[in-house]
Amino acid sequence: METEPITKTEKLVGKYFHSANETNKVEWQGVVIGEPHPGWYLVQLFEWASGEPSVQRLVPIEKMIGWLFYSSRDAMTSR
Repeated sequence: METEPITKTEKLVGKYFHSANETNKVEWQGVVIGEPHPGWYLVQLFEWASGEPSVQRLVPIEKMIGWLFYSSRDAMTSR
């Protein structure tokens, strides 16, 4: 009998990111802070100059496909 390999589902909540638009231009930096509805994520954006929190936005998963995700703020800011 064959068994299926166990895969761990990676969660986006808690991940830091740089967002990219359709032309791969980086637009936002921030952290995913919640998933209020399946496929929709609440993100906290950071100011570019100061790194301070600015606004929060709801984003559908389809808009996040080209984003770069990081495990920590340090990993995000060292790029």
